[in-house]
Amino acid sequence: MSTTTKTRLYLLLIAVLPPLLMVSVIYFYSIKQYEQLGGEKTYESILRFEKLQDSYQNELKNKAIELSQSSQLKRAELLLKSGRMEQVDLSQLNTVFDVVEIIDSSYKVLASAHRPGLVGELVKLPALSNSADGARYFEKIEYDMNGLFAGFGYIVPLENNCYLYLSKYIDSGFILLIEQLLMAKLNLYFADESNPEFTEYANLSKDQLFQDKNGDSLVVLLAGNIASRYILLARFDISEQKPIFFSLLRLTGVVALVSVFLAILVGIYITGQTKKEIENLIDATKKVSDGDLSTPVMAFQEGEFSQLADSFTEMKSKLQKTLDDLSTTEKIAAWKEIGQKIAHEVKNPLTPIAISVDDLRRSYYEKLPDFDKTIDETTTVIKVEINRLIKLLDQFVKFARMEPPKIVDTEINNIIEEIKLLYHHEIDSGKLEIQNNSQRVKAKLDGEKIKQLLINLIKNGLESSPETIVSVIFSDSNENLNISLDDTGSGFPQGILDSHFKPHASTKKGGSGLGLVISARIVHDHGGTIKISNKEEGGGRIEISLPL
Repeated sequence: MSTTTKTRLYLLLIAVLPPLLMVSVIYFYSIKQYEQLGGEKTYESILRFEKLQDSYQNELKNKAIELSQSSQLKRAELLLKSGRMEQVDLSQLNTVFDVVEIIDSSYKVLASAHRPGLVGELVKLPALSNSADGARYFEKIEYDMNGLFAGFGYIVPLENNCYLYLSKYIDSGFILLIEQLLMAKLNLYFADESNPEFTEYANLSKDQLFQDKNGDSLVVLLAGNIASRYILLARFDISEQKPIFFSLLRLTGVVALVSVFLAILVGIYITGQTKKEIENLIDATKKVSDGDLSTPVMAFQEGEFSQLADSFTEMKSKLQKTLDDLSTTEKIAAWKEIGQKIAHEVKNPLTPIAISVDDLRRSYYEKLPDFDKTIDETTTVIKVEINRLIKLLDQFVKFARMEPPKIVDTEINNIIEEIKLLYHHEIDSGKLEIQNNSQRVKAKLDGEKIKQLLINLIKNGLESSPETIVSVIFSDSNENLNISLDDTGSGFPQGILDSHFKPHASTKKGGSGLGLVISARIVHDHGGTIKISNKEEGGGRIEISLPL
């Protein structure tokens, strides 16, 4: 049996058997405990409340309809119809409601029995419409001189497009009666910041049992909702059931511990064997990274790891052969090209040096009268050309010793500001434009390397001709930071475009041809890309994309 098959089998047993055993024990034990806990009593209490609530609401509805048809209300309607609103007095009505008001279809209060201050004001109510049974029920908070109350409300249509607005407060007597009926604790919450419970429970469906966050009680929404701006909750104490739940928890814990212990034992064995094989391959990989491509890789057991070790050994052998061939070919080609370029670049200053030495020697032996002048001219030429050679060699050394970039979080704007400070004269004269369209604040870059990159490219662009204008633009695309440099010069010669950033491809007198090469290396060390081209309207363009 292969290692993969054995591992899958072991992990399947570990994953399935302990949870299956645990779920079975918890399920059957929970059913038995639930039957003993008498959870059905809670639902029975809720059913009793629903019957009481239906009876209570029907009674209130009947009283609302009865009140709308009373002689006192008829007299008030006649006074309102005749325009004698000031003579309407509802305070003498004999009613169980805490709010009795007559309103019109625009929600304007025409008369009030308990809140005379609202006469002429608008109240917030559900949409007014005629009800088939004569009265429509709603839940709403109410305000009066004594404060804020939750209420059961009714709207009864009257004549002349008027309505009777009634509300019965949920008072302490009502709450005490329901608490005794349900054998539960009732809580009334209003929608304000001091009652986070309102937000927590207002979305519950009525008659839906919900376990409180402390686990000591079951909560059910009896009345109210978000629209009514209040909720009435009932809490059923189940704290006496905790010992039973703890016994269930202990039993579950024992089963879980046994399962975990078995899983650990099996897991240690499997991972121990796998770890040895993996560490063996890791050691082989480290040897490859250190340049050892000859040592074979051996596995501890037969199976996929053994096949992998054999494949790894074969790969190392082929890689060694390929690297040997490639390294030799690349080295020969690279040094051949560099040798040719160095010979060409060194030959240029050596020619005027040799001529100057010959002039100096001839003047000395022939005793020419202007010998002092000749010495001065020839030594000047020799010194200039020697400095040119030193500069050329320094550039080669600098290129060869380039260190990898130090990638850290770098503020893009800091790089731009340093470039602007360095080239402020060119910016003031209009020869250089730098625009930052990037929305990023920071990027993982080597700030000094990127600054060196920009200085090289801007310098090359400005030196292409005295009239050249260079434009630098920073922008974003997907996960990249883009930098484009355009100039109005003569563009890149075809030889530069075809050189693909090879060393010493220069068109400037005294140039080493390493400017673009160094720039390309900086970009490549950042994992980015660089492209040079000529614009149709004239001038060169350099496009850089740096991954972030």
